[in-house]
Amino acid sequence: MNKIIYLLFLMLFSCQIDTNPTEIYNDYYSNLALVENNYYYTLKLNDGSVLYATVYGGDVNFYKSTQKVEVNANTITGVGFFISKSGKLITHKDLIKPKIDLLRIKKKLDARDHKTIQGYKNKADDLLVELSKLSGYYIAYEDILTDSQKNDILYKHTAKVDSIELIREEIGDLQDSKNKDFDYKIVNHTINVSRIKGNDFESLLALDFIPLEQTDFTQEKHDLFFLKPKDAKIFGDIKNIDLEDSIGSIIKKNDLVHVFNVKKESGANLKYSPVFLSNINLGNVDQFSLEFKKGVGKFMPGSPVFNSEGNFIGISDTYNEDGLQEVIRKKSLYAKKQNPKNVIISFLIAEDKRDLNTIEKYFASNIERYYDMTYPSFDELKERYEYIWSFTKNSKNEVLNIKKIDDYNFNLTTKFSYLNTRKNKKLSTESTIRFTFDGEGKVTKIYKI
Repeated sequence: MNKIIYLLFLMLFSCQIDTNPTEIYNDYYSNLALVENNYYYTLKLNDGSVLYATVYGGDVNFYKSTQKVEVNANTITGVGFFISKSGKLITHKDLIKPKIDLLRIKKKLDARDHKTIQGYKNKADDLLVELSKLSGYYIAYEDILTDSQKNDILYKHTAKVDSIELIREEIGDLQDSKNKDFDYKIVNHTINVSRIKGNDFESLLALDFIPLEQTDFTQEKHDLFFLKPKDAKIFGDIKNIDLEDSIGSIIKKNDLVHVFNVKKESGANLKYSPVFLSNINLGNVDQFSLEFKKGVGKFMPGSPVFNSEGNFIGISDTYNEDGLQEVIRKKSLYAKKQNPKNVIISFLIAEDKRDLNTIEKYFASNIERYYDMTYPSFDELKERYEYIWSFTKNSKNEVLNIKKIDDYNFNLTTKFSYLNTRKNKKLSTESTIRFTFDGEGKVTKIYKI
């Protein structure tokens, strides 16, 4: 009998105890926040000039002053979640560092340059017409023109020739600068955090929330982000959350989770309301992310997600290409960041195996350069790879050296051998290739040097 009681005791306390959704709601409702970021882009062009840009859907607008761009700044809204009484909150990275459509901006810059070039060409054509008139006038009336009049015509002729030459130089400079890299920076003009109050949100703009670099975490997915008030502030009703607590909790497909979401209300006035959704089914599960099942609705990026035990497990991600939405697990905060040299080697192995899915994982979302291609999408890279692979076989990279230039740039010296099926000939070439990484360990540029 004692043995049976003991076994029952073990069974009870070895099981995970579910928490009532109402308890989760009551415990963490005060931690919910709304994050609104007004931002724009600063572009430093090849000629040293600076432009400011906003992107709304397919429209790119350029401004010459910060005063004008700030009035027309982009706005992105999502959910934040306080994790400490000191006001530190966690949110989605895209709210603070929005993805930039470099290709669209580049095309608009090229179109702008094209318009400027056409304007210069029209001006040069007008000057050529004026030159022709001056020459015709001089020839027709040379015998009766005074020396002073002749000198005046020659002076005007020289001035117009010089102007045409300067215009042609400007056109040449603009044409040379096209399709080149430009530097850009995201400027967070205003980050407005509003915390829940009743069934509404109260702005904390006066507290001046700023991005927080969380140096004690090494992120794998890099989509979680932290904010904190610039000056110290204590929120007594916020519940502290230990991000390391229950980090290894087991989560399986078809498990139920609970989500704090924020909904944009319809109507003339811009208004957001809190929503708590319980017993949401999970789809696929991997080490660093989860996936909501189809048909469960849409969640704002950054919406906090709890498991059935009442543990905070992550935040909602943006939508993937299949239209599904994932959860970024807080476990991804503690993943070990790979050494760039190891990334390069793994990248080459994926290329040798012709594994496009793995290759894509090593690239940043905004690829700036791939050999002769500038700001390509991964679909364009895929076409390039498949074209090259269509007439090559048995390709292999032999790493001769990887030299670190700085924290972001590495030079790879490799011997690349392959069979050219068109020529039915084995070929090899030795080259040095520059790999450039962003701050998150993703590849932004690959090109020969």
